[in-house]
Amino acid sequence: MNEQVQAVNDLLQAGEPGNIKEDTHKNPPQSGYRPQSVIDALNEALWGAWGFEEVSSEIVPGEKGAIAVAQVRVWLAGVEFRPVGWGQGRVTSGDIGDARKSAQTDAIKKALSYFSIGNRAHLGLLDAKKAGSNGTSGNQQRSQESAKNGDTPLSQDQTVLNECKRIAKEKGIARNGAEWLRYLEVTFKAITTDADLLASPVKLASLRGEVLRAKALV
Repeated sequence: MNEQVQAVNDLLQAGEPGNIKEDTHKNPPQSGYRPQSVIDALNEALWGAWGFEEVSSEIVPGEKGAIAVAQVRVWLAGVEFRPVGWGQGRVTSGDIGDARKSAQTDAIKKALSYFSIGNRAHLGLLDAKKAGSNGTSGNQQRSQESAKNGDTPLSQDQTVLNECKRIAKEKGIARNGAEWLRYLEVTFKAITTDADLLASPVKLASLRGEVLRAKALV
């Protein structure tokens, strides 16, 4: 699987089950990632290396009220293929703007499925019923468990990437050139041989995403 896609999917899996939503409008109900969670994972792993354009957007009548329908085209840096997806969002309380946003993010998620982003949902591996009653995400639950054990919560501890940036700054390494990329790649290689750090997919995916961004700049 492409490194870009793997970085995003690692973050999505790390956020389970809090980022999973069950679509009860379908029969039978289907579980999938929340569209905003997919976008957040993309921004975390591939900031500046992905994007979309809205092809069309309209409001159409539906059996239970008006529905916003959007069509978008998505892209990943270095990939010529730019798939198109459709999405929809129901207009509630007359809020057309919110409905259009829901349709747009839904379309983005569906278009990204052509890259196998969020493929655990497409493979039927998600279960919304496993989500905690308190609404916490997988990362938050792991953070709470870590805190009980006296460890630093993951949600407050991006130490791997942050430490890379701090040391690079001290050494005068510009974060937009080949030297920064080599430094990141050496660090990434060291992490993948450290069992303790590998146990934290959020840290690993964050650094992998930074490596990909650095490659795009060189």
